[in-house]
Amino acid sequence: MPEGVTPLWDGASSSRLHRTLRMQGNDYVSIQGPVERRGDRLILRVPLEAGGAKLRLVARATAYEEDGNLIVVLPDWLASRMRLDEGSEVHVDDRWGRLNISRLN
Repeated sequence: MPEGVTPLWDGASSSRLHRTLRMQGNDYVSIQGPVERRGDRLILRVPLEAGGAKLRLVARATAYEEDGNLIVVLPDWLASRMRLDEGSEVHVDDRWGRLNISRLN
């Protein structure tokens, strides 16, 4: 580190600072839309251009790309816990470096 420069965080609090900075700078994807049904699974379809490309980084194994969309497959336990069904409106974002889903209706 250059002389005279004071570190902004130590190793113990670095992740907390990172989260705070991301939230203050609004450097995250925030989108809402309906839950869809594909066969017996519930999914979210997020256009890559509308933020799906960035959400892909935090969705990991629960998502895949198809026809210009990010398809997020909702695990059955999560859909049940959140009382989600086809047509439920949800809000999705990538704050704190993870995929966050919350029910709107």
